[in-house]
Amino acid sequence: MAQTHSGAGESTTDTTTDSLAVQEPKQVPTKKRDASSYQDEEDVPIKKHKRSSGSEEKVEADPVKEEDDDEEQDEDSETEGPGPRPRLTTPDLEFDYDRSKLKDPRLTPGRKARPRYDELDLPEELADRRPPSPAKPRGRLNALQKDQWFKQRTREDPTKTFHDLYRCFDKGPEGSPTYDSAGFQLDYQKVANWCKPKPYDKQAMINGMEKRVARTQSLEERIAEAFFEDLDEARNKILKGNTLPINLARDTISKDLEIPWHKIGHEEVDLWEEKGFSKHKVEDWLTYSDEDKKRYMKMLRGASLRK
Repeated sequence: MAQTHSGAGESTTDTTTDSLAVQEPKQVPTKKRDASSYQDEEDVPIKKHKRSSGSEEKVEADPVKEEDDDEEQDEDSETEGPGPRPRLTTPDLEFDYDRSKLKDPRLTPGRKARPRYDELDLPEELADRRPPSPAKPRGRLNALQKDQWFKQRTREDPTKTFHDLYRCFDKGPEGSPTYDSAGFQLDYQKVANWCKPKPYDKQAMINGMEKRVARTQSLEERIAEAFFEDLDEARNKILKGNTLPINLARDTISKDLEIPWHKIGHEEVDLWEEKGFSKHKVEDWLTYSDEDKKRYMKMLRGASLRK
């Protein structure tokens, strides 16, 4: 009897299941089947039911779709990320002084362009935009090759100290005006003479330097005599120490006469005194701001090559 029942159960599995689904209205508890029962019913179409939120259905990933998604993500990251910054140009270097911090806030006579940063005072946010230096030739360079490489670097980088001088020289005597980093127009003839190669003569250099120092000291003495009320006090507190206050006084004389700062000499100081401008107290010119110092250093560089 046990064998007969077992055999009958094995042969009538599908028919029994169908009859139970039709005849019995009662809900029959389902028995959890293992993986083998799913394999036996491969060919039977199974109706898909929506699973509850608590259960997760594992779906096999499509490798082609994943590669496409990765490529789209890479493209999005490239478009969203910061691109290469533009190369630094001359207009990018222009700035304006804070005139509220200057000893004399009036406009500078003779300045025809805005001042510009150079490699000596270039801000960090602009430093990474400088053009790369040209490749240095291989091997040991002679004096001529070093000079050519230096000139090429200077011409290509607008922050180089002598960049404006080479631009002026390359334009020629009939070229458009060229302005230095302080905003003053360069004199082509002076620049061309500066660019000419000169033989090295140590004694001549020393003699020329001594003459320039003597002229500068003589001019500073004359400015102190004409500009300040007490010459002895000016000598002790200004001329023997930091000379920036005397150059700020020279700047005021320049603005009073409306003559460029680099053209103020003995004759211009005499003219200022003849016009009857009032003298100043020494104590009012002993202090100055960082903006005054920044402006003075910019005006001092290359002053002898201006118009």
